[in-house]
Amino acid sequence: MMNKTFKIIIIIAIAIVVIIGTYFGVLGIIKHKKNIQHQNLIKSETEKYNTPNFKDSNSTFLKLPENKEIEPGHFINYEINYKNSGKQEVQNLSIETLIPQNCALVERYLKGLKYTVSGNKLIMELGNLDIGSSGKIKLTLLPESSLDNGLKILYPSLKFKYFKENKIIGKSDYFNIAFNKLIRVYY
Repeated sequence: MMNKTFKIIIIIAIAIVVIIGTYFGVLGIIKHKKNIQHQNLIKSETEKYNTPNFKDSNSTFLKLPENKEIEPGHFINYEINYKNSGKQEVQNLSIETLIPQNCALVERYLKGLKYTVSGNKLIMELGNLDIGSSGKIKLTLLPESSLDNGLKILYPSLKFKYFKENKIIGKSDYFNIAFNKLIRVYY
């Protein structure tokens, strides 16, 4: 009888070890899967954060006037096109441009736009911009009436300033992107 009792105790002990081993094995597999999911999430969110927001020259560009020669008293109209082509919202977007020499900004055409003019710098505050959101800003300039024949008006580059944050990966920064070479020009 003692032999049977001993066998039963051994069988119970082996069953307990198997059950405990299985339990911790399943927990290990679940933990491993969660770690892989977390690593994939971090990788995905890092890619979203690192993807540039305004680098697509098909949607972020400066459209210049069609006429190459401007006479004093006539307006110069050009258009800033922008699109958040990144994978994350941007916050506090502002676009800076310089008002060309020998020109005055016609401010009445900027109705509804929050902006400041400081010297020859125009700063337009656009706020937050969701992924895929876009817009156009039409600027109108008036050349000074005292322009001589042959004087050239140079069109300025653009600066995009914004804040981007990703809480999942714990990254945030202010970005200051100058667009000199990525501007598509129409004549």
